[in-house]
Amino acid sequence: MIANETPSQCYGDDEIFAALAALSQEDFDRMLRFARSRLVGHVSRPGYVEVEDLFVDAVVRTMMRKRHWARGVGVFNHFFAVMRSMGHQRFKQANRFTQLGEFPVTPQNQNLSALDARTTVARLKEQLRSDAVALTVLGSMTDEVNPRCAQATLGINADVYWAARKRIRRAAERLTGGPASGPRASANGLRG
Repeated sequence: MIANETPSQCYGDDEIFAALAALSQEDFDRMLRFARSRLVGHVSRPGYVEVEDLFVDAVVRTMMRKRHWARGVGVFNHFFAVMRSMGHQRFKQANRFTQLGEFPVTPQNQNLSALDARTTVARLKEQLRSDAVALTVLGSMTDEVNPRCAQATLGINADVYWAARKRIRRAAERLTGGPASGPRASANGLRG
């Protein structure tokens, strides 16, 4: 809610319930198709949710007044905007993870995953040997240093730090042959 926005400028609980009850099966299908389009490419990334969960989360946030539905805004426009915002946040969160190995960490293959990740880090260092900033950022990642602390310690700003992370992620993608984002586990991946 905008600071000077009054509750009368937003729909109330009864109005929200009535609007949701008036939706047809085709309307729900349309909402789910939109949710699916917002989650394309998020499979097996941290923060991944099922398509239905994204729509349900949008409804729950609206009902709890975490997302206010301004009067005059249509049902599709409101829920599409909420799902778009939530999908974007999940995408940003997922892109802060870099998987360093091809094996997901499970109790059965934890040692293999750690060995695979160490091998990949060594190969990454070799590939990034001419990029001093990326190498120092990679070192902070392997030490699991918080991004803000790493930026302060290394004396670089956020733009330089995240650009180096992007170069590291792309190098990891080239080494592992796929998108460099996956399970959040320090043995197999780096988190920032």
